[in-house]
Amino acid sequence: MDQYRARKGADQQFWLSNWSGERIIVDRKSGEHGPIIVPSPFINVVGGLTPDFLSELGDQRGRQEGFLDRILFAFPVRTRRGAWTAATISPQARGSWKLSLA
Repeated sequence: MDQYRARKGADQQFWLSNWSGERIIVDRKSGEHGPIIVPSPFINVVGGLTPDFLSELGDQRGRQEGFLDRILFAFPVRTRRGAWTAATISPQARGSWKLSLA
């Protein structure tokens, strides 16, 4: 958030507005054709985040602006790792690996 603006940008406000479906107007100084208007924005964001970074998403001053409440967090189901053996490598994979070493 606001990474390139020394925390003085409006990235978080932009995402909060998108969640509520507010109209977006982009009016660039260099725009030759006038402003770009998106009347009903709908944005999907998919990504990964390490647990240690989660606290950085909140407001630095502890205010409750609702940003984190608008994120749907999903966690993978833990699976047990099976024991690795040489028998799990197919002959085709073994042959490809040998060719890549040549």
